[in-house]
Amino acid sequence: PKLYDLVVVSPRNYFLNTPLLPGITVGTVEARSLVQPVRALLPGKPGEARFYEAAATAVDPKSRIVQCRDDSEVVAEGAQQFTLPYDRLVVAVGAPCNTFGTPGVREHTTFLKEIQDALVIRRTI
Repeated sequence: PKLYDLVVVSPRNYFLNTPLLPGITVGTVEARSLVQPVRALLPGKPGEARFYEAAATAVDPKSRIVQCRDDSEVVAEGAQQFTLPYDRLVVAVGAPCNTFGTPGVREHTTFLKEIQDALVIRRTI
């Protein structure tokens, strides 16, 4: 018998090593060098932990259910919305870029948070 079932829900199927993103902008690092597939980071043997490429959109603590939506490019027919039951829930979310209240920053800047951001900067310079 297993002590636990691990389920990971994330809209990305990879972990991004963000401290090295500036290297992409100047060409010293390739984008593929900064990503690690989530499935490779899951504990146990392959298949022991489950991964869903989806966004967790709501949590119902009374029913112990997480509502999920699959926004990925490859979606199974009829499976865009689904629920996952849980006993224990760990929520780990990212943070938006902070402008520190400086006017015009959002309109006139390219933030460096994702690979696409780094590639936009690289093409621009």
